[in-house]
Amino acid sequence: MLSLKTILLFCSVSIFFSCANSSARGAIDDVVKVDGDLSLLAVSNDIYELHLNAPKGEGIVMFNFCQGPIDLSRFTHAAVDLQNLSNARLDVRMMATSEAVKNDRYASGRFLLQPAEAEELKVLLNRKYFPEESAWRETFGRIRGLPGGHFSNWRYLDTSNVRIVRLKITWDDLPSGEGKLLVSKPCGSGAYTSDSLTPDDLPQPLLDTMGQLIDQEWDGRVNSVSELAADGARDLAEFTNHPVMAGLTEYGGWKGGPRFDATGHFYTKKVDGKWWFVDPEGYLFWSLGVTGVGGGAVTPVKGRERFFPDLSNDDFWRVENLSHGYDFTLGNLYRKYGEGWEEANQQVTFGRMRSWGLNTAGAWSVKSVLGHGKVPYTIIIHPNLQVLGGLEKIPDPFSLVFRKSLLEELETAATLYSGDAWNLGVFIDNELSWGKGTQVAREVIDLKISVPAKKAMVDMLAKKYGGIESLNRAWRTDFENFDSIRSLAVGAANDAYHHDLELYVNFHAETYFAYCAAVLEEHFPGHLYLGCRFHGSIYDRKNVLLQNAASRYVDVMSYNIYKNSIHDIVTDQEVDRPILIGEFHFGTGSHGVWGSGLVACNSLEHQAELYQLYVTEAVEHPSFVGAHWFKWADHPTTGRYDGENYRIGFVSIVDRVYETLTDAIQNTANQMYPLRHSSE
Repeated sequence: MLSLKTILLFCSVSIFFSCANSSARGAIDDVVKVDGDLSLLAVSNDIYELHLNAPKGEGIVMFNFCQGPIDLSRFTHAAVDLQNLSNARLDVRMMATSEAVKNDRYASGRFLLQPAEAEELKVLLNRKYFPEESAWRETFGRIRGLPGGHFSNWRYLDTSNVRIVRLKITWDDLPSGEGKLLVSKPCGSGAYTSDSLTPDDLPQPLLDTMGQLIDQEWDGRVNSVSELAADGARDLAEFTNHPVMAGLTEYGGWKGGPRFDATGHFYTKKVDGKWWFVDPEGYLFWSLGVTGVGGGAVTPVKGRERFFPDLSNDDFWRVENLSHGYDFTLGNLYRKYGEGWEEANQQVTFGRMRSWGLNTAGAWSVKSVLGHGKVPYTIIIHPNLQVLGGLEKIPDPFSLVFRKSLLEELETAATLYSGDAWNLGVFIDNELSWGKGTQVAREVIDLKISVPAKKAMVDMLAKKYGGIESLNRAWRTDFENFDSIRSLAVGAANDAYHHDLELYVNFHAETYFAYCAAVLEEHFPGHLYLGCRFHGSIYDRKNVLLQNAASRYVDVMSYNIYKNSIHDIVTDQEVDRPILIGEFHFGTGSHGVWGSGLVACNSLEHQAELYQLYVTEAVEHPSFVGAHWFKWADHPTTGRYDGENYRIGFVSIVDRVYETLTDAIQNTANQMYPLRHSSE
């Protein structure tokens, strides 16, 4: 049982343990299940005392509210309070879900608790977008974060119907082999008020000249343009011609490790069971990077001019993805450095990256950063894509339009970056809409025969079967000819049909990757093909066909992994290839930016902790050769062209550094090479 001393200790940290008062926070009776290396000792006043049963272990605490779901619709977060009474560091994964049988209907987070530490663990409750007819949508479109706590994401849940709250707790350094922890009943945290507000409740203008919210204060806010100018003078003095970290080559390779052939360009090599890049001088290289280096983001202004300052005489109007708007980030760099701002920003950016230990400018970094012999970089090629049925962003590799577009893009890029030793490699495309399983084939089969992909499918099947009669016998259909084939209803589809769909997906994907690899080698001989940056609809065995096809042709498999841990995904590859993380991040929704990011965290300190955890796991994994954070600078709080407005940058919209985060990057970089070299 809980002793009086323990209860008093638990209640004394009331700043953390507000969930214990369940009547005030809306929690209800529940069913609790404890599994693994944990056992439930006692329950008192909605507080659960748990025992850690092993020096190294893993346990699950499951709160099951299926008989009476929790309504958290008036809160921004689901929360539990946890106190670690053991001598071990606890790694806690928390998930709340409303529909257990559906993917992406959950909220999740990750937390580290040191011995004797108590903390409120809370996960952000993402919601659906407001309806089209709402004032928020009419004014701000599909903006992700709004005042009052509304955050929209494809990964959301029914906040009025939370059924499961699950804690997964792991530890590996419990000296005595036993310990205790206290957990409160789940409840809501933070008031949700977005639905009681409208855009008319916001200040007008909403933003100052530098794009900052007028009605809020935060650490790092700039109060005048003269402050920006002072920042510029200081940063130029500190970061111009900053050297790389000690023990590294000019490319960022590791001088302390073994040396291999110096080829004058980057290549990959497996050493003692672990994949690496090798830099142009022959030293081992692990790519610690960030996307969008040196760039900003355009925020649309038309239709919501009343929220913006007078920008009529400003030179930083831009067009991005057909959206016309204003780029506060670039405008602030001009205010910071004056004439010659691009060169000044370039020098400071290079210096910051070297100071923090970042060695790669990832996708979408600006031209002023690339090809200047200061930092390795990747480039990304975007050929014209097609619409294939319900898939709106996919290559038709049989289309001459696609092939011509890819050739033209590569020819242009090659004049700038082919043969450059600092070019780490080339991505072609990003987060393509391959769909799950055989979706590509199911979309293509219902297209007109004039579509090149459909013609290729028909030719493939005709070659296999010889005549339509053979296909009809196999599929149990009665098509008149190959041109007339269509998708089959679920009940009518047999194994032969499904097998042929898989054959086509493989054919489509192989044709795409083979063509990309061939023309890339033609225009970028000796450079690495970094793949197409698969996202969540591909990994976790959702589309093994695509992963296997890619692995036959790329030099490096690339994935954008928006998870709390790299161990949250499963990758499948027919050919053993190194893996590069093209994007990841954790966002706070703070410091004058409404949106949190694709993976939310609760503070700058939490963000820094998660960064170091995530990258360390990737460094220790034998297949991963790099991880690139998305992105260099915060989004504008009023959103870019697609509505993303995340506080995810290493720097703010006024180019001030989030030092808590960059200190974590620097610490990670300092430990990266010895850790990877020594890890098993």
